[in-house]
Formats: sequence, structure tokens, C-alpha cells
Amino acid sequence: MGFDPTIKRVPRSQLSDDAAFDITLEDPATGRSAIYRTTRIIADYGAEALRGRGTRVWAVYDTKDTLKRPRVLKDVWVNDDRQREDQVLSDIRDGLSGDPEREHLAAHFLTKEMDADVLVDSQHDNTYHLIRGGHKLAVQEYIWAVEPPPKPIRSATLSTTSTGNIPTPQETPPKAEDLLDHQRQHYRVIFTEVGIALADLTNFEDIFTAISGAIHGGYSLRFKQNG
Repeated sequence: MGFDPTIKRVPRSQLSDDAAFDITLEDPATGRSAIYRTTRIIADYGAEALRGRGTRVWAVYDTKDTLKRPRVLKDVWVNDDRQREDQVLSDIRDGLSGDPEREHLAAHFLTKEMDADVLVDSQHDNTYHLIRGGHKLAVQEYIWAVEPPPKPIRSATLSTTSTGNIPTPQETPPKAEDLLDHQRQHYRVIFTEVGIALADLTNFEDIFTAISGAIHGGYSLRFKQNG
């Protein structure tokens, strides 16, 4: 989404492998600041869409960590009025705590190391307040009604250079009002677990273990909803 001073490319003189980036996280609530260096891209297909959360996921490590323990950094533009992922995970864990029969289900969810809304010059990196300067767009001013293009002929495989498990493209275009109502906030979260995408698994035992874990995680969400 344009200029981002919190991401800096690492000079090639400091690298032995592919290109890397230093990504800064600052949490005003705790006063903590950290710089994470990328080692590889895990998924970036979400950043290709014209409309969406622009999600990118990297394998990273804290530049102050001498052991360079692997972490996962998720960079995403969330709806401004939605709970952050950290809060959702915290609510799930709180709902499972105190019950010996359900506490073990918390192991099926990721562990957060750090998270924060992205700040640019001490301001929240937000599509409404920062990028548009608080100016609200009007549908009649900026969006015109046009005839939809003919449905494209899709090949058997998607042509893309993105990494990750790429979903089927959405066929139904969004309404213009929906595009303008949902303002986005730039958000990053660090997880301590570094996993492997299900699509990249080749061993059936690992595949079924992963599916079983997802089912158990969904089962715990059902408990949370039923209170």
C-alpha cells in the first residue's frame, strides 16, 4: 500500500543468500520495539488481489536474538472495526482455561510473541486516517457503473508467481458501497511456531495429523461459542 518506512531491504553485502527485509514492530501499549529479519516467504498469494487484506507471511527471526530462533511474521490489512488476531486467540484461550477437559485444546492454536498496529511517523497506518487524510470517498464521485466484462476462459492451472496455497478466484464482484465502508488498518503479528502449509505435505501421516489438529481446534471454537 505505498511507502512503508517500517520495512527496509537488507544490503546484499550483509547477505549470503536471497534478498531479505528488516521489518520493525512497535507496540505503544508495552513500549516494546523489535526488528525481525525475513529468511523466506511462506505465503504471499493474498497480496495479489486488487481488493483484500494484502496478506504476506514470512519466516523471520529477531535481529537481537543471537540464536536466530525462527518465528513467523504475518503482515495484513485488517478491517479497522474488527478484533485483532491476538485478541481473538486470547479470547479462545481464556474460554478454554480452567477446564481440565478442554485446556489441552489450546495447543491447537498459535502462540503470539508480539503484535501491533503498524505506525508511520507515530500515526496508525490506516487507509482512512493516514492514506486518505480523513477524506471519505463518495460512491457517485469515484465509481462508475459499467458493463461487466465477458467471463474469462480459465486454464486448468492458475498462472501466478505467488507462494502458498492459492484459493479459487472470487467470481462475484463486491458492491461499491462495501469497498468504501471497510477501512483497513495495517497490522502485524509474530508467532513462535513455524509450520508447513498443508498443501506442501507429502507424508499421509503428517497430513492426517494436521487435519486432526484443525478439527480439534474447530471443536474448541464450538465450546467457546456455546459458553
